[in-house]
Amino acid sequence: MAAAKGAGLVVLAIIIGIVLLQVVDSGKSNSTSAPPKPTTTTVKKHSPTQTTKPTSRTTVTTPIKAKSQLKIVVLNAGAATGAAGKLHNRLITAGYTNQPAANTWAAAHLTGKVIYCHTGLTREALLLDEAIGGTGIQIKPFPTTAPPFSSGADCVVAVGA
Repeated sequence: MAAAKGAGLVVLAIIIGIVLLQVVDSGKSNSTSAPPKPTTTTVKKHSPTQTTKPTSRTTVTTPIKAKSQLKIVVLNAGAATGAAGKLHNRLITAGYTNQPAANTWAAAHLTGKVIYCHTGLTREALLLDEAIGGTGIQIKPFPTTAPPFSSGADCVVAVGA
């Protein structure tokens, strides 16, 4: 019977403890120390078969325009007479057949060759650069004020001195 009394007292003590904690505890901490600062851990996985790309970017996979579909205009922008015509013929031989005859951009006096392509045609500009060959070819965005004879063109190749 003494064991039963002892067990009853333990149970009563536990119940009183739970009740007191519910009544006294307001749920707020009186601690004066600052809460721990959150930490950020970045884990980068490197694998020869896996490429991690940022999720904030959208990759558009449009097919590259075929050489015969890319409308280009070759303009003389300060080169010797006939230089734009020669490049025009070389590009036709390379498969860039969607182009009018070469013409002159009288207001431009450029140095070297410059390829201007509309937004989204960077890959086409690089292939055009390969077809032209040589060194020092610049690839630039299509100008805000379009070069002459370039209405409807995808890219303009300007041949400077």
